Amino acid sequence: MTVTMTVTMTMTISVGTDEAMTLRIPNRIQSQFLLLWHATFSGGFIVSYVSEDIYAMHLFAGYLVLAAVIIRVLAGLLARPKSPLSLPNPMAATRIWLDKFRSGGKARNPLLAWIAVALLGSIGLASATGAIADIIPALEDLHEGIAEFTPVVIFVHMGFVLIKPLKKYLQNPSFSFRIIPSENSR
Repeated sequence: MTVTMTVTMTMTISVGTDEAMTLRIPNRIQSQFLLLWHATFSGGFIVSYVSEDIYAMHLFAGYLVLAAVIIRVLAGLLARPKSPLSLPNPMAATRIWLDKFRSGGKARNPLLAWIAVALLGSIGLASATGAIADIIPALEDLHEGIAEFTPVVIFVHMGFVLIKPLKKYLQNPSFSFRIIPSENSR
């Protein structure tokens, strides 16, 4: 007999008005999936980007990135709407942000969703055109052009991800800036 149990943790946060917003906190499996996916996605892209001269490594890493993009899109399509695995919806994030802004409340910056879609799209397009360029060599220039644009999107993404903790750190230097939590904080 197999028993399946889903654990969902919710946290209610006040957002400056009488309304409350419920955020889903990823469970351990979702967190591990997202960390493994992110490592595969970013590591594969870095290896592919710097190993252009070593064609077999470049090819393997490019196909690994393409597989990671496909797996992430499938996971996002199969996930529940409020799940941490669901794909970002920049239009909905912008609408929510505008509604909260007009009413004097706070909401997550919609640029995060736009950048996430741009990042997944640009790297996905670079890896897809690379795979197609293996079959149709005339598309190699298109692949290289897209691949050369992606570092811009990556650095914008990194800037947005790091700006909040850096701002908090600069305002309060005693704030411990840790990417990986220490054993004492668990």
